[in-house]
Amino acid sequence: MCKLDVYDWLKNTTLPESKALFDCVEIRFKNNRKDFFRITPDMDLHVGDIAAVEASPGHDIGIVSATGDVWFVFS
Repeated sequence: MCKLDVYDWLKNTTLPESKALFDCVEIRFKNNRKDFFRITPDMDLHVGDIAAVEASPGHDIGIVSATGDVWFVFS
């Protein structure tokens, strides 16, 4: 188990009909770095997906480590 792993304790719950899915994902990169990114409604990202993000300079490749409302609860 990686020390940057996340346990999504809300993954088996359903959202109320009046609430939209939280629009952020957490992406884990090499060298023990994580960052959070807003996604658009047309993006369909899931835990374990590989993602390329803009960086300075160029791009960074990471793995989606958490999505959805698990972050809303903590903010």
